[in-house]
Amino acid sequence: MTPDRVEPPETHRPSSGLAAMTDERFTNRELSWIQFNDRVLQLASEQGIPLLERAKFLAIAATNLDEFYQVRVAALKDQIVAGIDQTSPDGRTPAQTLAAVGQQVLDFVDRSDGAFVDELVPELRSAGIDVISWDDVTDDERGELDDWFDDRTRPRHGRGTKNYRGYPCTLHLSPR
Repeated sequence: MTPDRVEPPETHRPSSGLAAMTDERFTNRELSWIQFNDRVLQLASEQGIPLLERAKFLAIAATNLDEFYQVRVAALKDQIVAGIDQTSPDGRTPAQTLAAVGQQVLDFVDRSDGAFVDELVPELRSAGIDVISWDDVTDDERGELDDWFDDRTRPRHGRGTKNYRGYPCTLHLSPR
């Protein structure tokens, strides 16, 4: 005869209290997000994906990282300034999480730069698409680019606008 309910082994029974929950069984929310964005970055180097799609994945990963800093890193900094040192379920304080984020982001940015400079730029060049620097642009082209920026880009980004925390913000991220 089998019982209607089988109890889990004693080692898997959850303990009560927050202290029992702060261990390696839990993933830090911010560090998990960086791992997710790393998977997006990996798609930029995936040879089976068309070249321009790979460039889009690199742009998406960069945009994701910008938003991550604007929202999640800013929130961590706010917690630190407010003196909040309560640990998250993985056992990290906001300051510890911020330090871990900093280390992982440095590695992420290095790999992102490598994907762009060492992989995408040469492949784009081979496909007839040149990525050039400002020094490669003529004075007439600079004037045209300045006008284009003033007409199309600057109105969306504002001039030195800051949010309530004092962080720079852009109008394209503001509610309309």
